[in-house]
Amino acid sequence: FLAAAGAVEEVDGVTEDTILLGTFQAMTGPVASIGVPVAEGLEAYFQYVNNHGGINGRSVELIIADDQFNPANTVVEVQRLVESDKVFAIVAGLGTPGVLAVMDSLNEDGVPFVYQASGSSKIAVPPKEFTFPVQPNYLVEGNIMTRYLAEDKGAKKIAIIYRNADDGKEEFGAVSAAISQYGAELVAAVPVNPTATDFSVEINKIADAEPDAVIVMLFNPQTPNFIKQAKQYGLTDPDYLMSYANADATFVTLAGEASEGVEVMAWVDVDF
Repeated sequence: FLAAAGAVEEVDGVTEDTILLGTFQAMTGPVASIGVPVAEGLEAYFQYVNNHGGINGRSVELIIADDQFNPANTVVEVQRLVESDKVFAIVAGLGTPGVLAVMDSLNEDGVPFVYQASGSSKIAVPPKEFTFPVQPNYLVEGNIMTRYLAEDKGAKKIAIIYRNADDGKEEFGAVSAAISQYGAELVAAVPVNPTATDFSVEINKIADAEPDAVIVMLFNPQTPNFIKQAKQYGLTDPDYLMSYANADATFVTLAGEASEGVEVMAWVDVDF
């Protein structure tokens, strides 16, 4: 941020002493079990940074906007963060729906969007000047999950239950494209409304296909509810493998005994 003469160039959210950042998280609503820990992690890390001298002597201040995992709310909250609060950047926004709703406008306005808590490949492809993705995308995860179940678990018949949204469709597409090369068959592909709480119809479809393994591309609180209902309906034989969005102790707490034997992807070390 240095001008040619060596003076500090005026940049929204950056002063001689502070850097103001914004984020959107599901602090309330059904996905708060993910949003609250993300927000707490951000606050803890920036506190650590500040305790160790900040960034070039500047302390980091974070404004957390609660969008409730609703993209309509995300658009409003991010507009407020950028236009009213004048943040320098948006960091770690949670969820594919909200991320995709604001990504292009942030890039057009030249506002850095650093790390998105989303696995959509649209974040990185095509590259964008002010968008800096970190997280693996669902195309990669879907391929890894399929290979693991087929090669390591010996599954020949695989089913997938997935969110009927951009994120779930992307993972379903990856599984569909990859499965034949690993010598397995996709015997059931069941989309789910992202707000559904009863999975009896979907479970019956999966049970009829008699899979060896089930890929679960749902988020809390749907994931533990689905696992509990599936096992209550007698669907106990398949191996269950969940998307990395569920790599949290919250799943075990909510699923209880039904969590036994269920596996989950993760791209960071997870210690329950």
